[in-house]
Amino acid sequence: MDADFLQKAEELAAESYVVVVSKEDIEGKSIFMARTPELYGCMAEGSTEEEARANLNDARVEYIYSLLKDNLRVPLPTHVTLTTVQTPFDLDDDSITMVKIISFNKVLEQKKPLYQVSINC
Repeated sequence: MDADFLQKAEELAAESYVVVVSKEDIEGKSIFMARTPELYGCMAEGSTEEEARANLNDARVEYIYSLLKDNLRVPLPTHVTLTTVQTPFDLDDDSITMVKIISFNKVLEQKKPLYQVSINC
């Protein structure tokens, strides 16, 4: 591995990327899958959540390293600026609406959110 690319990949991989961990049952065996949505296809597994996260950290370095070696753009982490929970009076106790506003300030140097995601449960 090229030392300069590896050092840069390690620096970028240490940024605060979003990590999504899910528990999967495959052939009667439970495993944990961890992924970084900003880095399409970057994922790892482990027998515990902690192991999956550690494996993902290694995978993220390798993923970013390959992008740098191929002279491709490395997506920066998403910066979540605000998360709110709204519970209108007409909803029953089992229903909530979550609104997450996501900003890409590091990418575009803007102070306003680019889009809003609403999740109804």
